[in-house]
Amino acid sequence: MSEAECIRHEVLPYCIGNGTDLGFGGDKIKDSQCISLDCGDFSEYNLLDYSGDARDLPFKDEVLDYVFSSHLLEDFENTREVVIEWCRVIKIRGHLILNLPIQQLYVANCRAVYDKFIPNISHKVDMSPGYLFNCVDGLPLEVVKRIDLHNVYSFLVVFRKLRSFSYE
Repeated sequence: MSEAECIRHEVLPYCIGNGTDLGFGGDKIKDSQCISLDCGDFSEYNLLDYSGDARDLPFKDEVLDYVFSSHLLEDFENTREVVIEWCRVIKIRGHLILNLPIQQLYVANCRAVYDKFIPNISHKVDMSPGYLFNCVDGLPLEVVKRIDLHNVYSFLVVFRKLRSFSYE
């Protein structure tokens, strides 16, 4: 079961209208009105709409109703800048939906489950709710849903964009 599948029922109420699933990993959060973007090759499944870098989205400002991402933001060192880029494409009152690992719990879980634990080298930051909220501090976002531990090592936050702001 994918990370997205685990939380689909929690986030679909916020995936209304046109949106994108960033780093979708072959399992879009919803089938219709959802543009998939990933740097992987999912062409054999005919699922990938855009191949590209989630730090530079191929959308105009404030055109999407939501941006969904599961287990991707922790792969970027410049977390705040990436969140700002993702917010750039969201309409006012639209949603930024993030499903993220709590890095320390993720590592502990992997060590317990796998005999030969190899850390995920893609993870660039020590992600946690505290780290995320530090990164978004001062941005015009309000939390509309928060689940601090929805599985062994992940947390979910749904933000609503309150107003336009400088994307520099």
